[in-house]
Amino acid sequence: MDTKEQKTPEKTVEANPEVNLMDKEPIVDAMEGVSELKTATIVSAKKSNKYTIITIVIVVIALLVVLFQLERQDRVSTNVFGSLIAALEANAPVATVNGDDIKIADLESGIEQLTQAAIQQGFDATDPEVQAEVRSQAIDMMINTKLLEQEAVENDITINEEAVNARINELAEAAGGQEALLERLKEFEIDEAQLRTDVQEELTIRALLDTVFSDAGTAVTEEEIAAVYQNALASNGDQPLPPLADVAAQIEQQLQQTKEQEATETYVQQLRADADITIN
Repeated sequence: MDTKEQKTPEKTVEANPEVNLMDKEPIVDAMEGVSELKTATIVSAKKSNKYTIITIVIVVIALLVVLFQLERQDRVSTNVFGSLIAALEANAPVATVNGDDIKIADLESGIEQLTQAAIQQGFDATDPEVQAEVRSQAIDMMINTKLLEQEAVENDITINEEAVNARINELAEAAGGQEALLERLKEFEIDEAQLRTDVQEELTIRALLDTVFSDAGTAVTEEEIAAVYQNALASNGDQPLPPLADVAAQIEQQLQQTKEQEATETYVQQLRADADITIN
């Protein structure tokens, strides 16, 4: 009987071969790289959005500035900046006196008062020449008033509330009562608050000018009164005049007003010569 050798084939593969996995560190590094890339992308996107928003804001502001300038120049009419422009214009200085501004709103008040006075004197308020003259006089009036107010402050002149109330009562009595005074003020577009301010200014300036008049010697003499009366007699021809005794007080008042007016004009001109005045 043949005996066959049975050979056991060599095992070329182990029954439970171990699978050697790749080193995980490169994977982790790769994943971290992806994460960093995502983070960088997000940050870049946020920065881009931020810059876009800033650019939009800048453009919008620039457009608003242009629109504001165009509307202020009356080249467009959107009414977007109407109230702002009105406020800016009202507070814009029309002149500067020793560093103190005279605002357009104050000037317009003076123009309105002088315009009403011109109308009552028979002038045509719509005439461009009349309007130009009124504006010029209003500016001069505001400058002179500002100079006198500044000088009153320098001389420590103050007016108390009682004096203001007394002066307002005098004005009311002369107008025929408080209601009549208020109606009169409406014609000049003056309210009670403005009236008190105006009276305060009037009394302050009057107190200052009283010192000016005393220094200038504005008292009227009997000789001056008689001279005026004689000149009136000579120029009146055959027309009779009242006796001097009957008109002496009236002549004295007129002479007093004339002297005070001349003294005031001289004083104001001196203040203007020494002042730093800019008219815009």
